[in-house]
Amino acid sequence: MECLKFTRSFWLVLLLGMFGACSNDDDPIQLTAPQLNDAEDVTTSGFTISWSEVSGANKYLLDIATDESFANKVEGYDRKEVTGTSAEVDDLEFATLYYIRVYAASNDGQSQPSATKQVTTEALLASPVLNEAEDISSTGFTISWTEVEGADEYLLDIATDEDFNDKIEGYDRKEVDGLSSVVEDLEPGTTYYIRVYAVQGEIESLPSDVASVTTEGEE
Repeated sequence: MECLKFTRSFWLVLLLGMFGACSNDDDPIQLTAPQLNDAEDVTTSGFTISWSEVSGANKYLLDIATDESFANKVEGYDRKEVTGTSAEVDDLEFATLYYIRVYAASNDGQSQPSATKQVTTEALLASPVLNEAEDISSTGFTISWTEVEGADEYLLDIATDEDFNDKIEGYDRKEVDGLSSVVEDLEPGTTYYIRVYAVQGEIESLPSDVASVTTEGEE
């Protein structure tokens, strides 16, 4: 009988046929992280959040928290399952900063989290808008702001630093009934930072944008 000679290629083909080629076809799909969009329809008690669709995902897991590390998650939003690419979030606190992230998920696992987004729910009162300071002298100025509908009074902060850690005496949430305040007894050649809140009963607005003014003269 004639002996058959088999090449190395033959044996390789035989082994692949017996045990199957090295393939990743059966491996779980690696899901990419969704991309969060900016929150929309922001109200005093909620907002709408949406994200990009991820190929291979059949659901998404939504986290919302009041801290950046997500240690304090909002009730009902600890890996909340969502089948679409958006969620309407409600029953939140007004004038509160929330942190949001989302995962793509399938039967085989989940993705890394999206980048975190932030959103602040609206205040029950609108924030005042500061006007430019007037009558600037070496020791003071006059500051005014827009009227807020429903406000009973305003709270005025003036400080020598942008973070308002060093507020000047008498201007740590100083109560003002009107829409302006004459500020006196300041240091010459010094920059002061100003913000104001609207108040209605126990309800308080978010602060106005911060304005700055420098008194005349050299410090």
